Amino acid sequence: MSYSRAHQPSAASQAPQEEAAPMMDRTWEFVQQKTFTKWFNTKLDAHNIKPIQNLEADISDGVRLIQLLEIIGDTTLGKYTKNPKMRIQKLENVSKALDFIKHRGVPLTNIGAEDIVDNNLKLILGMIWTIILRFTIADISQEGLTAKEGLLLWCQRKTAPYPEVNVRDFTYSWTDGLAFCALIHRHRPDLLDFDSLDKTDRHGNTALAFEVAERHLGITKLLDVEDVCDISKPDERSVMTYVAEYFHAFSALDKVETAGRRVAKFAEVMNSVWEMQHDYERRVLGSGNARASTVRTRMPSARHPSSSRTRTRTNVLGSPRSATSTLCSVTSRRSLRRTIWPRTQRPWGSRLRWGFGLVARRKWGGDVWASFVVSSLVWSFDLFFVGPRWVFRI
Repeated sequence: MSYSRAHQPSAASQAPQEEAAPMMDRTWEFVQQKTFTKWFNTKLDAHNIKPIQNLEADISDGVRLIQLLEIIGDTTLGKYTKNPKMRIQKLENVSKALDFIKHRGVPLTNIGAEDIVDNNLKLILGMIWTIILRFTIADISQEGLTAKEGLLLWCQRKTAPYPEVNVRDFTYSWTDGLAFCALIHRHRPDLLDFDSLDKTDRHGNTALAFEVAERHLGITKLLDVEDVCDISKPDERSVMTYVAEYFHAFSALDKVETAGRRVAKFAEVMNSVWEMQHDYERRVLGSGNARASTVRTRMPSARHPSSSRTRTRTNVLGSPRSATSTLCSVTSRRSLRRTIWPRTQRPWGSRLRWGFGLVARRKWGGDVWASFVVSSLVWSFDLFFVGPRWVFRI
């Protein structure tokens, strides 16, 4: 008993601890107020709306709160008093804002319009955190996890290649600043050299990450260095709010890069298609010119039309040939000129379609069904080799 009494703290030593406890309890409140105010202003600044200076006082009339919800909710809340003077007008504005939050499926417990108008800071911070969680963090989806777990999983995956970084939570894992630097280096290695960082310089690493993120990535510095490095346990909600800004910034960057890769791949494929098409046209044009020259040199005299008609019928109705050879063997000068149109007049698909039609009319005696089958085959040929530009004249 005497041992325990000897080691009991005196009344004088208990007094500083009792005074320090309320100060520790109010640290999170101070950090959240500062962080949430900055986050609030980033949304207002994007729409050229005057920022707030004091969170609990400047939203007590409901005007700034309604403007914030209209921005992040991408809708309008209807008519409200834009310059309220009376308490009842302020209550109506705040009630309209709270009703909108509830209609979006966000539960609000133990908070009413009177609490906002009367500047209840703790309840106001709770409401702002609920708004951030619903409109900023809730859309973070990682394998069906909750918003907090999904954001944590994203951080863990992005920082996995860095052995010095071990993200386990949104409090102690960020106190050395390396996790922030790792996220930046993973997506933008050109902005900082992670390997050259002094891993023991907690303040320097954190300050560097905050500065680079704000200057080059457009991420507002919602936290101060001392809010992360000089506190025994950083505020979880404040850190989550700031890290969520990294997530959205890098997600937008990933989408742009993905779209760029898809456009480049599409352009590569289209270029290959056009090259194949042009190569095909060159080969067909060369073959057509060669056959036309052969036909011209062997063409019978015009003074013997009967001989010309006999040879034409023999070539058309003789043994099966390819459409191009059959077409090019027509000996009539007029038909020959129609066969070797200039390249700029018709695409090769149209020429072959005309040739197939001629063969069908002569070989099957104008059978409608045969002509339809041949035309369908040529249309398919056009779409595959020539392309829709010539087929549909686009």
